[in-house]
Amino acid sequence: MIPKIDSEIGISTYATDFSGCGGIIRKQKEDFNVSELITEKSSSRICSESGFAVYKLQKNGIDTTHALDEIFKKRGIRLKALGLKDSYAITEQFVFTTYKTDKHIEITGPKYNLKKLDSLIRYYQKKR
Repeated sequence: MIPKIDSEIGISTYATDFSGCGGIIRKQKEDFNVSELITEKSSSRICSESGFAVYKLQKNGIDTTHALDEIFKKRGIRLKALGLKDSYAITEQFVFTTYKTDKHIEITGPKYNLKKLDSLIRYYQKKR
């Protein structure tokens, strides 16, 4: 059976129907943390002057596809990600618009936070 949240965004089948081998990799989502990195060469090309918006998406208990779908439904901004991140993890990843925009959206919620970055160089300097 497909969970309702998956069927709402068009997922109608899973690739496998078996329950797995019984192993345990992690017991809670806090056991698995993922933080996406971008090379210095790529990050130097991201700036507010380009017109394309880059955001940092922090998630906890929701996968990338569902988070981006929720953001689009609530705020009308369509974002793309370079990779999908698990819902059973605490993750940070970069998402971006594929069109030029000056929208400065910041969302803080129980499952995800979204913050626009003006420059990744400044973002990485703050992290050090």
